[in-house]
Amino acid sequence: MSEDAERIEALERRATAMVHDFNNVLMCVLQVAEMLGRFYPDDPRLARMAEQLSNAALRGRRITSEALRER
Repeated sequence: MSEDAERIEALERRATAMVHDFNNVLMCVLQVAEMLGRFYPDDPRLARMAEQLSNAALRGRRITSEALRER
């Protein structure tokens, strides 16, 4: 394998690891959004924030899933 091919392979492995790590971060955001909604069900402002957090994290997960499929 050429040096360039090895370098590209190493970059692909690093990018895949970063995507997986980012998915872990997004899972935490989703959990916080769910907790906000559960612990403060009567606060419409927090309910809206929780929904926005959840939507953003789910969008991030779709993007990372696409990135992993394109590998």
